[in-house]
This record gives sequence, C-alpha cells and structure tokens, in this order.
Amino acid sequence: MTPRELGGTGLLVSPVCIGTSPLASMPGLYGYEVGAKRAEATIEAALDGPLNFLDTSNNYGAGSAETRIGAVLRRRGGLPPGFVLATKVDADPETGDFSGARVRRSVEESLERLGLDRVQLMYLHDPEAHLIPLRARTMPPEQLKPRTAAQRPGRGLWQFQRRL
Repeated sequence: MTPRELGGTGLLVSPVCIGTSPLASMPGLYGYEVGAKRAEATIEAALDGPLNFLDTSNNYGAGSAETRIGAVLRRRGGLPPGFVLATKVDADPETGDFSGARVRRSVEESLERLGLDRVQLMYLHDPEAHLIPLRARTMPPEQLKPRTAAQRPGRGLWQFQRRL
C-alpha cells in the first residue's frame, strides 16, 4: 500500500490504520477475550506487515492495549523506522476529569506503558463526552504540544463524528 500524508502533519501513513482496542481484551465490548500472548503476536505481525499505522488509547482495557504494545516495542528496541503510532489521552475513568493536569497525566501514563519518550500522533479521546461540545471542537490541540511529548496533537471525536 502506498503511504499517504496524514492531513498536513507530514506523517506518511498507510491508508488503513490498525486499531488496538480489541487487543486490550474487553469481552464486554467485543464478546471474546484476547490473551497477552495472542495480542502481542498480533502486534508483532502488524509491525512486520505492509501497514505502518497503529492506533491505541490510554483507556483501552485500562491501559492493557498500550502495555501489550509496549512489551513488543521493548523487545524490538522501539518502533520500526517509518512506523506511526497514535494514542489518545483520556479522561480519568473514575472521576471523568479531563482537565489539563489530567491530560498531562494521561500522556505520561501512555508513554510509560509504551516505553517511549514520544509518539508521533496524540489525540484527545472523545472530549465531547467530557467537555462542552463547542469547546471540544474549538480547543486548540496545539496547547498540548509545548508540554507533552506529542509531535502532532489532535482530537479523536468518535462520538461527535458519529452524530454528524
């Protein structure tokens, strides 16, 4: 597959992105469990395959998707050259806090689990569920950049986009 530029980010990505939510083993959502061994084998195959774009989140399986990705990346010595990893910052799952301080903690949690000092792309995960929708659409994600390890911050508005 021929990589394409992702918007104006300068990142070249395959036209298909591999989502890792199912690899977090969330049987309540998907109807089946995924053990760590199977998830890590899937991540290995993804890193060796023709696609170069992997998406995860701080909240997928309370961080287990990132933990599983991180285990593979540690064994391999990091991301393969040209591979793009995106993750999302999440509100606190218990309190719903989506403040700037929580976003920074979420970034740190993700980087720790992934074993990286930065990711190429970072989104706000479903901010419309935690913030006033207008603010979610207008909050400049660039405010994250000076204080985080996100090279290209952005928004993940799944629920909002679904309603359009």
